[in-house]
Amino acid sequence: MRPTTIPCLFAPVLLLACATSADGSTPDDVVPTVHVETGTVAPAVFNTVGPISDEGSRSFGSCVGQKAIYGMQCTGRYCDNVYLFCEDVPSFISLNSDVRWRTSWFSEESSLYTSCATGPGGVQGVITGVACAGSYCDNMQLECTAIRTGRINTSYSYTIGFSEEEPAQLWNRPAWALSCSGRYCDKLWVATADFLP
Repeated sequence: MRPTTIPCLFAPVLLLACATSADGSTPDDVVPTVHVETGTVAPAVFNTVGPISDEGSRSFGSCVGQKAIYGMQCTGRYCDNVYLFCEDVPSFISLNSDVRWRTSWFSEESSLYTSCATGPGGVQGVITGVACAGSYCDNMQLECTAIRTGRINTSYSYTIGFSEEEPAQLWNRPAWALSCSGRYCDKLWVATADFLP
């Protein structure tokens, strides 16, 4: 059962198209860009990080620069492969990449959200990375990056739950907390909130 203190709102799924090289392949060392078709609004551009999994050499992935997580997807058995969709924060927000921290490891055994809301010295942060360990990415850890200018309105959040059965989940708000449920952390629950100046 998920915490009920955060109001739920479903984020509509948007059409995705991943960029590839001229020969149609996507090299491992190149992060593809995802273009989001939003109808009457100019398309937003996301950078994709992943797959992040307990298998192989990519057990951690992170957004770079002034980017935060604005979407996620998982594929494979029990949501084993996690993808992050990174987007630039608004111009009135500045992230401090010199102040990053990692949360404790968590799994489906905990019913609470793991959050970047309060970091070292009381700074507020957003999720910029995810690490996986254990069978089927059963244990997860968040990388948080401090907000230097502005803040995130954690007093009113939106939650989105998804698993490998659902397509990519994209939001117009950054992620600041994450939880999971089901066998091997099969279903991810993300809390998003608006940035404020």
